[in-house]
Amino acid sequence: MGVVRRFCSSSWAPTLGLVAIGLVYLIVQIPVIRAVPLRWDEVLYLGQTSSAMPAPYFSAPRAFGEAWLVSPVSVWTSSPTIIRAYVAFTSSIGFVVAFLPWIRVRGLGRWNAPLAASILLLSWIWVISGSLIFPNLWVAFGAVSAIGWAVLAVQNKSKLAIAATACSLAVVALFRPVDSLVVFVGVTLCLLIMIHLGSWKWRGLAFASLVFGLIVGWVPWVIDAFQRFGGPQSRLLEASEFQGGRGKSLDFLAQWRALDGPMLCKPCLAIKAGFPIAGTTLLVLALSLVVLAVIVSIRGRVLPVLASPVVVGIAFLAFYGLTMQYGAPRFLLPMWGCFAIAVAYSVTWLWGVVSGRALLLIRIPVACVAIAVLIMQVGVLAHTVATERSRGAFAPILANQARSIITEPCGVAGYYALPIAFGLHCHLLASKGDRIADGDWGQIAADLTIVIVCFPGQKKCAFPLNLPHKSKRFQYTGGVNSDFVVVEFRYAHSIRAGVLAQEGTAS
Repeated sequence: MGVVRRFCSSSWAPTLGLVAIGLVYLIVQIPVIRAVPLRWDEVLYLGQTSSAMPAPYFSAPRAFGEAWLVSPVSVWTSSPTIIRAYVAFTSSIGFVVAFLPWIRVRGLGRWNAPLAASILLLSWIWVISGSLIFPNLWVAFGAVSAIGWAVLAVQNKSKLAIAATACSLAVVALFRPVDSLVVFVGVTLCLLIMIHLGSWKWRGLAFASLVFGLIVGWVPWVIDAFQRFGGPQSRLLEASEFQGGRGKSLDFLAQWRALDGPMLCKPCLAIKAGFPIAGTTLLVLALSLVVLAVIVSIRGRVLPVLASPVVVGIAFLAFYGLTMQYGAPRFLLPMWGCFAIAVAYSVTWLWGVVSGRALLLIRIPVACVAIAVLIMQVGVLAHTVATERSRGAFAPILANQARSIITEPCGVAGYYALPIAFGLHCHLLASKGDRIADGDWGQIAADLTIVIVCFPGQKKCAFPLNLPHKSKRFQYTGGVNSDFVVVEFRYAHSIRAGVLAQEGTAS
C-alpha cells in the first residue's frame, strides 16, 4: 500500500495513469477492428485520398480533416483491418492528448482527468467510434482539449496555453467547421467569465488567438467552397438542404432515440425499436452527476472552471437537438466528453465526502451502478457490432465475386454503390449530390464499364437509356437477419474497352 500511495502522490502519476487508460482504450477497440466493415460515409472519406478508387463526390457538409487523417494509410492500402487499426491507434493518442491539459487544471484534483477518461470507456459509442472513420470523435477531442487549455491559459496566464487552445479550435474546424463555432462560443463565454473574475493583461491576445485558430481551421473548407460551390454561403445552404434542412426542426427526440443505436437514425420514426434503456440510463445518471458537480463546485469555488465543459456540452446537445432532423449517437460524442469532466468531479466528491463505515455504504451502490451501466453498454456494443457486420459484410464479398466480370475503368451506381465501387476500384457514378443527366450517360458508356447494382425485380433499377447490357446474379447469406440475399449486377462494358479487346484479338 505504501508503494501505491507514493506512486499516486508523485507528480507524474496522473499522466502515466492517463496514458494507461489510453492504452486500454486501444485494447477495447480490437474486437471492432476486424468485425465492422467499412460504411458508406467511411468509404467516402477514404476515397478522397485512396489509391483504390477515383475520389467520389464530396458533399457540401463534409470537411477534409478526416480524409487527411486516414491518408497515410489510404494511399497505399485498401485493407479495412489495416485502416481501422491505424485509426484506432491515432484515436487512442488523441484520447490521451485531449485530457492532458486537465491534469494541470487547479481546483478539480490531479486525478480528475484520468478518471474522466476512464468514465468514457463505459460508453459504447466511445468504444466503437475509436476505429471508425468519422469526424465527430475528433471534434470531441478538440473540444475537451480546447476547454482545458483555455482554463489553463487563465489560471497560469500562459501564452503557450493560449496557442494550444487556438490549435485545438483549428483541429475542430478542420474536421467539422460548423461544430467549431459551438466550441468557439462556449470557450469564449467561459473565458470572459474567468477573466472578469480575475485580472489578465493578455485577454486581447487570447481572443485574437481563438479567432486566428478558427480561421486557420476554416480555410480549407472556404477555399473548397469557392472552387466547387460558388462560395461559403452557397455551400452552407446546400449543406442544409443535403441534411434535410438544418434549423427547421426541434427534434431532441431523434438524438434521444439514437442513444442505443442504430448508427444512423434517419428517419427515426421509420426505425421500429424499443425504448433506449441503456442510453437513457447513462444520460440520466450523467446529467444527475453534472448537476451535483455544479452544486458542489459553488461551495468549492471552482464553478468557473467546471462550468466551462458543462456549458460546451449543453451547447452541443442543443445544437444537434435544434438543427438536425435525424439522429446518430456519434453526434453527441463532444457532449459526453465535456460532461465526463464534471461527472468525474462528482464521483471524486462522493468518494471523499464520507469516511469509515459510511464510505462502504457509498462504495457498494456506486459499484453496483457502474457494473449495471457497463453490462448494458456492452450489450448495446455487441448488438451494434453484430448489426454493422451483417449489414456491411456483403459489399466486399459481392465486389470480390464480381471482379471477374467487370473490367476497369468502371463506374458503379445503385444499391450500396460506394462500398462496392471501392471493392471493384471503380468510379462512383451517382449519389445524392452527384446526379447524372440522361444526356451524359452516352459519354460515360463510351469511357467506363457501367455497373448498376440492384435487387432482382426492383422497379427503379432500369439500365440508363436502355443501353445493351448483361446481367449476373450473386448470392450472399448473412444479411441483417442472416437472410439469403440475391443481388443483381447489370453491366455493359465500355465502348473503349470493347475496341481494346478487339485490337488485342487482332494482334
